[in-house]
Amino acid sequence: MGVAGKPLAARRGVWSLSQEVQSPQRLGCPRGAPSVLDIGCGSGEYATRCAGPYLGIDLSERYIARAQRRFPEANKAFRCVDVTTLWQEQRTFDVVLLVDFLHHLPDEAAVEILQKAGRLGCARS
Repeated sequence: MGVAGKPLAARRGVWSLSQEVQSPQRLGCPRGAPSVLDIGCGSGEYATRCAGPYLGIDLSERYIARAQRRFPEANKAFRCVDVTTLWQEQRTFDVVLLVDFLHHLPDEAAVEILQKAGRLGCARS
């Protein structure tokens, strides 16, 4: 429930991640089928909302195995790696998602992940 007993959806100006991911152009993402890196992907929930190449990474082998079973499509890939690995591979993506996991980390670790994630995103003008 939101403020004054009203559901959050009823409050004006509430930001909904699921709505934004369904309309990535509202976030400034390229039109079409942008490449997506989902850091901390869990079992790959956001893979369903990505038409282009999608790479989900997570440190949990169990989550990655489940995501691979759920999404066997050729344009959906899942790896059990740290974001540092992709940074070292010098990979880039049109969109980098970080959903619902930074709050589990110490501030210093969260800052480091955000810095590396920023380098993995393609700069577009």
